[in-house]
Amino acid sequence: APTDSTLRLRLTTGRMRAEVAYTRSRTRSLVDAPNRDVGADVAELLTIAALCNDAELADTADLGDPTEIALLRAASSVGVDLTTVRGRFPRVAELPFDSGRSRMTTIHRAGSDFLICTKGAPEAVVRCSVNEPDDGGFAALAGARAAALAQDGFRVLAVATGRRAGPAFDLEDVERHTRLLGLVA
Repeated sequence: APTDSTLRLRLTTGRMRAEVAYTRSRTRSLVDAPNRDVGADVAELLTIAALCNDAELADTADLGDPTEIALLRAASSVGVDLTTVRGRFPRVAELPFDSGRSRMTTIHRAGSDFLICTKGAPEAVVRCSVNEPDDGGFAALAGARAAALAQDGFRVLAVATGRRAGPAFDLEDVERHTRLLGLVA
């Protein structure tokens, strides 16, 4: 049976930090020394979470929401070069987070196509994502895992991604073309 994709975030000494990434195929600790050999699935999860993000890491003081800062730190610790990724996939549009939608989506130029990056409340992201028939019940498994993590006191986010062919896209329709990558908690 597949496992879900989860990235645990814990508040320690006033800072959030990523602890563990769970994917359909692996569980990876992100607590110890930087680990650049996390596998393509964990790297994709952290890259998409970093792109769907308004925070900035800086030498003197990080700027932004603590959860988003923790996601950027996690991505950076596994070898995601944030400057390179943001340069390779420039943001062209955003559906900002609001309490009614319970999610945020960013759209990035990816060659002649668009890369869609979504993160938010698990039920909101799963509801708008495409449930692939061969996912082995991953959406349901991720939902159960999200509930368990929330019960343990974690803030849980789901992460999804997709691509749309260019040259244009319907901003209100892009989220329906994403697939669930996993959870962040």
